[in-house]
Amino acid sequence: MSQMCCKATRIPGSWPRYKPCKNKAVIEVDGKNYCGVHDPVRLAKKSAERDAAYREQSARRTEVWRLNSAAPSLLSAGIALIAALDSGDDARAAYAAMKSAIAKAKGEA
Repeated sequence: MSQMCCKATRIPGSWPRYKPCKNKAVIEVDGKNYCGVHDPVRLAKKSAERDAAYREQSARRTEVWRLNSAAPSLLSAGIALIAALDSGDDARAAYAAMKSAIAKAKGEA
């Protein structure tokens, strides 16, 4: 394939000016020639990988946020449960609070 890439590249400077890509075409997609840099198939794959990595990172960040927001209620419920058990009082209310805090930390509540 001796033809050139069909994409235009920006010329650096203050005004947006463009020139044809200087690379030789290596792939033809929908009747247009593209170089390795502007190959739409490669760019779509790269974009999908980047999006998947972002979704994974976002899910991890959400999980950390959820656990961090549940930590104070877990701590206070644990302290209340230990105090109720140590004093010999009825610990059912403290147990229920602890169970609720754990469910919240797991994302079930």
